[in-house]
Amino acid sequence: MLIAHPHVIGSKERRTLATVTRKFRAWVPGLVLSCAAFHILAGLILGFAPEAVIVSKGTQPVLELLPREVWAVIFIGVGVLVYCLFSRIHRLSSIAIRTVVLWVAGAWFTTFLLAVFRGEGNAIGLIIWPFLYGPWLLAMRSLGKR
Repeated sequence: MLIAHPHVIGSKERRTLATVTRKFRAWVPGLVLSCAAFHILAGLILGFAPEAVIVSKGTQPVLELLPREVWAVIFIGVGVLVYCLFSRIHRLSSIAIRTVVLWVAGAWFTTFLLAVFRGEGNAIGLIIWPFLYGPWLLAMRSLGKR
């Protein structure tokens, strides 16, 4: 993506960019809070749902790393961390949130990816992760700059 030098951009383009930025920032709190809600709900599901509906070819490798009860605590912890740090976000807490959320996402995405390459997983499940975590990371990045 090419970005023109600020002196090259006309006033109409600056107004358009400012409008887009303002509209995106309006979505940021909802995106970050949905990240917290997702992780808390996923943790509750991991902790309390029957094992038969949790364990699949895609989730089996990640559940071999840590028991599902531990993953439940991690997911709930991530959700609570995101929610708590959201209220007084600054650069350091933004980095902490992204690090923890990316670690959890990376562990699960990697096992889903390996299962698909072994012919045992669900390829549709792979496209969920970038669309799920991408907007959250953009929103958290935006929060870290305010």
